[in-house]
Amino acid sequence: MDLTTANGGDPSKLSDHYEELIRRIKRKTGVEDIQYWKMTTCEGNGVIHAILAGNVSLYVDQKWLSEEWEKIHGAIIVYVKRYRGGSLSRGRVSRYLVSQYMSGQDAQAHVSWTWKTTFNVPIVKFWKQFKAASRGLHIKKIVKYWDRLIRDEVVEFGPWACSLARGWYVLPEWEWATEAPPWA
Repeated sequence: MDLTTANGGDPSKLSDHYEELIRRIKRKTGVEDIQYWKMTTCEGNGVIHAILAGNVSLYVDQKWLSEEWEKIHGAIIVYVKRYRGGSLSRGRVSRYLVSQYMSGQDAQAHVSWTWKTTFNVPIVKFWKQFKAASRGLHIKKIVKYWDRLIRDEVVEFGPWACSLARGWYVLPEWEWATEAPPWA
């Protein structure tokens, strides 16, 4: 979902207005536990790029969303695309977000997300551990490994391995290993 700021609008209110929109989506859909990732950029007059997820469908009509965004933020331009599922789509979404907004783009302003678990793991803690384990690797390899992890594949770092399903663990063939975990 992309949410814009109208000409003459105040981009400093984007985050507060986004939170209000999420409250309205919760009321409209009846879904209380909405997880999100969002990036606020300086593109145009200010834009939020966001991904929303719930344990059931979060479908809302684009016309309704546009009307609500106009009431809240004064802008009518809202772009919504439904995620269809599957690893190919998930991989394409993650590569797009990394390439467009996280790899040295000037438009980046601020990234935030819900603080509950994502993919059933505490994603902030997991990302910090993953970065520590990836220390010394080229950014392209780190992104490739992260992409594999998001597809719920196992990623190995010496005697350690991780997956979203199992978290961090010692590989069976390295059970004798006394090496500290990669994030220690």
